[in-house]
Amino acid sequence: MPGPLADLLPHGGLVRGSIVEVSGVASLQAGLLASVTGSGRWAALVGRPSLGLLAAVEMGAALTSAGAPS
Repeated sequence: MPGPLADLLPHGGLVRGSIVEVSGVASLQAGLLASVTGSGRWAALVGRPSLGLLAAVEMGAALTSAGAPS
């Protein structure tokens, strides 16, 4: 977790298996998504159709579509 974000979280990061809701600033949402997925971990994004996924990718997010038809 990047330093400025880690300072905001109780354990200095996201605890494995936890469920986190982030509302408000889209750049914070994208930054958290980038931090988690960019380090090889998984995250799910639900109910945020307006989040700029391109911005998240530019911040380092690794995006895939789970369960997409083959």
